[in-house]
Amino acid sequence: MPFYDILEILAENQFQQLVSEKNLQKKRKKLIDYLFYREWESEFVYVKVGEILK
Repeated sequence: MPFYDILEILAENQFQQLVSEKNLQKKRKKLIDYLFYREWESEFVYVKVGEILK
């Protein structure tokens, strides 16, 4: 499985868990922090978060 697919799965799953967070900026920050904690590179993180929050 390519690493970008893994990033997509992790990001989507974490986004679904943040459903109770109503503030979009807080949700975005929590998702970015989660992916950085998992040691994903920032260029991939910001692109994926942008895709998810469209």
